[in-house]
Amino acid sequence: MATKNITDENFETEVLKSSKPTLVDFWADWCQPCKILKPIMEKLSDEYKDKVNFYYADIDEKAINTATSIAGVRGVPTVVIYKKGVEVARKVGGVPENHMRDFLKTNIGSYLKTLLSVCTEFFTFDWSTPTIDVINILSLPWYSAPNDKRISILSCSNG
Repeated sequence: MATKNITDENFETEVLKSSKPTLVDFWADWCQPCKILKPIMEKLSDEYKDKVNFYYADIDEKAINTATSIAGVRGVPTVVIYKKGVEVARKVGGVPENHMRDFLKTNIGSYLKTLLSVCTEFFTFDWSTPTIDVINILSLPWYSAPNDKRISILSCSNG
């Protein structure tokens, strides 16, 4: 099991300052959908342990009041994905395993969109040239590409 409990004391260091994407499952012991989601999260945390940090935040614990407020949690279960301290995705309610897996893949991979948007701020793209520079996204620890896919960027130059 790769999922850990989060408290107010370690929320900032473990979630907001993490270099890896972080998933926080806000839950409560009295919540039946939370109990159904828990084994799904355990399974996904084992599968993605090298790419994503997984945490549980019990909203009834006094130790998680600040984190719950920061996240704006109004109902449980609420699953929030953070990247470099910023919320990038949220799913509220219990969902089947395949929906949670798709949610995770989509939003962990969405970091690539952020990377490319940052790249366009500092580089110019000349889409007319035949030169193709291939970035092997699979080598990046936070990106999960299905079926060994790679991304091609045409002639990215600084200038």
